[in-house]
Amino acid sequence: MQPRTAVLSSVLGLAMLLEVVQAGPIRLEAAARLARRELSDNDRYTWIYAVGDSGKIMTSRPEESNPEAGKQWEPLESGSTAHLYDVMFSTPRNGIVVGAESTVLTTTTMGTEWEATDLGLPSPTNLFGVFIMVDAGPTYIVGEKGLFIELTDEGPSATSLSCSTPDKECTEQVVTAGWSSDVVLTGARFRDPANGVIVGKNGTVIIVRPGQEEGSRTFTLLKPVQVSSSGVGPRFPDFLDVSSDDLGDLVASGSRGIVLKLVTQSRKMDDGVDWRMSVSQVGSAFADVLAGSQLTLES
Repeated sequence: MQPRTAVLSSVLGLAMLLEVVQAGPIRLEAAARLARRELSDNDRYTWIYAVGDSGKIMTSRPEESNPEAGKQWEPLESGSTAHLYDVMFSTPRNGIVVGAESTVLTTTTMGTEWEATDLGLPSPTNLFGVFIMVDAGPTYIVGEKGLFIELTDEGPSATSLSCSTPDKECTEQVVTAGWSSDVVLTGARFRDPANGVIVGKNGTVIIVRPGQEEGSRTFTLLKPVQVSSSGVGPRFPDFLDVSSDDLGDLVASGSRGIVLKLVTQSRKMDDGVDWRMSVSQVGSAFADVLAGSQLTLES
């Protein structure tokens, strides 16, 4: 079967051309690329998973005739019809997908079987981003209304962040029935449970640092990057994803072609991490793609 079209997708911070061979319209929302850990660093064999609307999960795996993933795609049965927004695998077998209406799907079989997980939220909520800390660390899920979930073996802990003033700490409250926040969180990356970065819409970038009390942490809203002062179009970019490299540096892609890079710097006064931020803007032709826009793959 010949590819129907090509789509540029952000995969762990790198732009990658995915040739989709599945017939019919499919909207891909996010993709995760996973190198097989038992192979050498020079081996190009990888698996890629992509998620999108109507519960779509697709995978591309290498074969003897095609040693590089990304050219042949096949659908996986998710058992869900919800719009799926993000996917991440911590090992070749174990992965998680999040989506609309509090949808959380997990697999321990390389995606051949998916199991729904109930987070116990008081109302259906759109979940936009997920991050798994390797080596038995927590899983973090973020979404609308400032939702921030830490998922451990003891179960989920759900709070909501309200942030209004740049360079000030956000207010964190336990999620209860009728909770509300104007903050929309779309992605998160953590170096450890006390140090991380959360991004979201309307220019939201939140730095997570250790708090004064043992085991606590603070959430500080950075001054947003302004892309328009003319009153035409949105003033601030929507950050729709954040990715990390092996060094722990982060790249957040946003609307209007904004790319935000955050480089780690150790703090001498405590165990926290500071982030040196730099901003660049790519050409408008790639702006929506780098922002993770919903792309329709037509036959």
